[in-house]
Amino acid sequence: MLQTRAFVDAWQKKQWGRIVPLMPPQLISMKSPGEAAEYAKSWFDAHEIGAVQIDRVEYTQSSVAEIRDCATIDGVSGDLRLRWVYFDSGGELAINGEAGTWHLAVVAPNTYLVDDDARLT
Repeated sequence: MLQTRAFVDAWQKKQWGRIVPLMPPQLISMKSPGEAAEYAKSWFDAHEIGAVQIDRVEYTQSSVAEIRDCATIDGVSGDLRLRWVYFDSGGELAINGEAGTWHLAVVAPNTYLVDDDARLT
């Protein structure tokens, strides 16, 4: 999924403005682009993400995809799970195949590691 690669690349390069279009529409609609970039920075700047290998993509619902990755965050290697939700241009759920874009379901890197023992603090 291209959005996952773009997200990881932006996080690695600390280009917070590139993360903004990938954030949930309900969240970014309440903020200016600068505020949204600062919000992304507040979540991701404290965590370093290393190499990421996408293992599989599962479409768990018509508008939800789950990406399973092997990743290193803050020196902790483990299984990473990113959930993406498909929205139309009005910010409403859309069915994959209709006009729309994929967005992160959650903007909280501390929830991305699958193993509870590996969760970030």
